[in-house]
Amino acid sequence: MKKIFFTAMMIFTISLCTMSAVNAQDYYVSNSLGSDSNDGMSADSPWKTLEKVSSIEFGAGDNIYLKAGDEWEETLFAKGEGTSENWITLTSYGEGAKPKISPKHNATYGIFLDNYAGWKIKGLEVCDAQAGIRLLISENPDMQHDGFWLEDLYVHDIYNAPQTPNEKEPGLYMSYGVSTFKVLGRGLPALTNVTMKDCLIENTDAPATFAAINTLAIENVTMRNNFKEGILFSQINEDLSCSGYMRNCKVFYSGTPKGMYWGTAGVQFNSTRNFVMENCEVAYTKAPGNPDGCGLDFEGTCKNITLKNNYFHDNDGVAIMVYKNPGWGQDNIDLFIIDNVCENNGLKNVKGEQSFLRHKYNKETKVYLEGNKIKVFEGQPAISIEEVPLEIKVHNGEYVGDWPTESYEGKNNTIEIVPLGEYANYSVITPPIDTKIVKEWTFDNDDTEGFYSKQSLSPFVAEDGAIHADITARDPYLFSPDNLNIDMNKNTVIHIRMRQTTSRPKAEIFFTTTELTNWTSGQNKGFYIKETDDYVDYYVDMQYNDNWTGTLKQLRIDPIDNADGVLGEVSIDYISIGENLNGVREVPTENIDNKPITVLSYMGGAKHGVTKEYGWDFETGLDGWKANPNGAIGEVKAQGGVLKGDIIARDPYLLSADNLGYDLSDVKYIGIKFKNDTGRSSAKVYFTTDEEPDFNDDKSVGVTTATYDKVQRLYVFDMSSNEKWKGNLKRLRFDPIDNADKAYGTFEIEYIYIGNAGEEIIPKYVPTDIQGHWAFDAMSYMLDCGAVTVNDGELYKPEELVNRCDAAVMIARAFKLKNETYKNAFSDISGSMESANDIQRVLDAGIMQGDGNKFYPDDILSRQEAAEVVANIMHILDGKLQYDGEELSFTDNDEIAAWAKESISIAKKEGIISGMPDGSFVPKGQLTRAQISSLIFKTIEWSKEN
Repeated sequence: MKKIFFTAMMIFTISLCTMSAVNAQDYYVSNSLGSDSNDGMSADSPWKTLEKVSSIEFGAGDNIYLKAGDEWEETLFAKGEGTSENWITLTSYGEGAKPKISPKHNATYGIFLDNYAGWKIKGLEVCDAQAGIRLLISENPDMQHDGFWLEDLYVHDIYNAPQTPNEKEPGLYMSYGVSTFKVLGRGLPALTNVTMKDCLIENTDAPATFAAINTLAIENVTMRNNFKEGILFSQINEDLSCSGYMRNCKVFYSGTPKGMYWGTAGVQFNSTRNFVMENCEVAYTKAPGNPDGCGLDFEGTCKNITLKNNYFHDNDGVAIMVYKNPGWGQDNIDLFIIDNVCENNGLKNVKGEQSFLRHKYNKETKVYLEGNKIKVFEGQPAISIEEVPLEIKVHNGEYVGDWPTESYEGKNNTIEIVPLGEYANYSVITPPIDTKIVKEWTFDNDDTEGFYSKQSLSPFVAEDGAIHADITARDPYLFSPDNLNIDMNKNTVIHIRMRQTTSRPKAEIFFTTTELTNWTSGQNKGFYIKETDDYVDYYVDMQYNDNWTGTLKQLRIDPIDNADGVLGEVSIDYISIGENLNGVREVPTENIDNKPITVLSYMGGAKHGVTKEYGWDFETGLDGWKANPNGAIGEVKAQGGVLKGDIIARDPYLLSADNLGYDLSDVKYIGIKFKNDTGRSSAKVYFTTDEEPDFNDDKSVGVTTATYDKVQRLYVFDMSSNEKWKGNLKRLRFDPIDNADKAYGTFEIEYIYIGNAGEEIIPKYVPTDIQGHWAFDAMSYMLDCGAVTVNDGELYKPEELVNRCDAAVMIARAFKLKNETYKNAFSDISGSMESANDIQRVLDAGIMQGDGNKFYPDDILSRQEAAEVVANIMHILDGKLQYDGEELSFTDNDEIAAWAKESISIAKKEGIISGMPDGSFVPKGQLTRAQISSLIFKTIEWSKEN
């Protein structure tokens, strides 16, 4: 292979024109001193609101000055077209703190440019919004937008973005601190000449995404504590005459604490060309139960990218991943990885996770490696090509192994093997945290002070001012006293002084609260430890664990993560809990979408359901209910037995049919089972009677509801508490949220019943890894119908690949197939297998077959096999369903098996399955548990409509 060298740095030039437009004007805005009746032309007569600024379409050369120290709780809709040679500038004037734009999460955007560019935004603070600064190109293919400059900005606390915030926006998917995007499929030109420099972005779902840009420069930007992902580049420099760079940037703690179910990376390149990333540091990327956690990810269709002099360290996954997304990507070509330092990577599994580089799915990739310094834990693979780890061979400090592909060339790359559990350049020990202690255990009186162990620590004694124990088996742990009653919102730091004599690199802290009383995944935090005879102080800050909220009930400490049964000794000299005086989180406790949530199994003290004396369950439609006429609720519909609505303005409510005529003398309660996906925490029922025909507060009952909820919950309204609940009911009104100040969100109502006390409610356990997942509704249905069984504390494992055996079980139980006893139909299925009867059920129903001899239960279900299964089910549900002869139009039709094409066509036409964004189908792609759940759920929903 011809060696490819990157010999010249890219030249990147942005011209700044010193001449303003002829009619350029300065404008001043001050929330503290201004008035919108002023002319805004001077610091002595400033406007007051951003609403006023948003009403003006500015011209090239104009300057808008926001007063330093002022704050606006509203969105700035920036209008006007400048250029990279003649900017519209938004900045500050006067002395003091940066002007702050802080909509308080009541609005989607902090600053929004809707089909405008040519703006320079400098010296501002943008926070507390669902999206920070966003530039969207959605229309006018004849318009070339030029220029977007972001400098000296502090962007923070950006989360809780709606999926579709307006008609133009195709979906934010997550809350970005800074983002550019163009709507695909409309022939729109890319944005040109974008610069971001000297900025700090923190506490966001993701700090930045730059998409559809020709010529991009990023310099001296720090991005840290971002809940789901790091920085993302997509469709950069599709005009091959353009180039870009990212220099002197830091990307820390991406994926903390949530990550993304499809995988987390500190830096990700999609469809990016002619780009240099140099002198950057990418560290502490997390994979909290998710794939990857890598420092940098080439996701596909990248070309001529150089990584030079970067430092990748302490990432859960591999430092660099060269990956072609099988759904839409093409091979990454001409990657130059030069003089980078990579150490302490693959921390989530140092025996199985690569440290330096992982290559997957690329066939034509060309990668040149030179001068990289790699540190690998003992026994850890450094590199894998298509999942085949390379043997580490070192001669005079240089890796000398043979590459299994001609796509790679290497020179002067060194690998150093370091002991497991030790860091290369610094201690594993966490730095001290300045703490105000609220509770401590010193064990100075040779007393365990209420700590005890039930497993693998024996003898467990207090001597010489410390707890001592021998580790005797797998999974050792000790409990604190119960009912600690400590405020977790304020006190987040746990300080443990401990020594242990094993080679295990990690320990964990678990906890329960007064609301979350079971020991489950998600209520824990790990930390790295040393093997030593000396005591070591470990400071564990729990503040970014989304369940560390409310009142602490009990702690459990696992002194080592010991799945392998390592033996040794452990001593604990001191434990304390306290407040982090260096600053506790400003972000509220969050669920999977970074939204605060109140845990409620039922309303207040009402522990019983409501019998259905009268009621509506929306199985066949809206049952006479409608939205109020003021337009506050949009798109009201009944679908799948649920009434759904979008809250889009103040004062939303639903009205029942009029003149109901129900006798209220013998009914006391209204039970409403619904899901509230807004930030408001109260709901109300109003009523009218024949004697009191008007709605007013005197005839209402309210309850407290869970906010940003992901599950249906029953709320019981005690109507007998209202003295006017008597006579004949005329009409009901239901306010799903008390919304005086224009919150947005959605709600879903499963039923509304009028009756009396019913059976006691048994709160449903919802696995933590499905909450907020794209397939939540489908997986929730699978749990409800018994197709999938998950015990309290267990996980659904949505991203785990599903084999034919598990698919058969899920299908048989979801569709309630006729019970059958296994008839020894397959040589590879034993009658003693738990799944045997379910496999017989799907066989007899004609849904799944084997090859006549074997069923192949462990084979992963492919997409084309799933389509065949779905079509078979559809034929059973609707015997009239026929293939109409329509041919498939996927780009990879030739790869689809002939036996599957008819089924794929049927399922595609009925909306059960679809292709990939790039037009392919990927017939041999493997299905996950989430995907098969979604297909089953869609098929069931389809059957209800046909």
